[in-house]
Amino acid sequence: MAEKITSRAKEVMPKIKALEIGESVSFPIEWMDTVRAQASKCNAINGGIRSTRIKTDERKIYVSRIA
Repeated sequence: MAEKITSRAKEVMPKIKALEIGESVSFPIEWMDTVRAQASKCNAINGGIRSTRIKTDERKIYVSRIA
């Protein structure tokens, strides 16, 4: 029986949504498209301001909640 694969969006959105003002969370840089889309969607649906930044030397994308 094949193992069920969890989508990245299902892993990303709960972490982004749970951020309090001033907090950050990181994800693998390979997830960049998913993370940016989910951060934007979370801003639109739940309010607040979340921004993304990339650290290529660490191979991470960070999402921070600003407001």
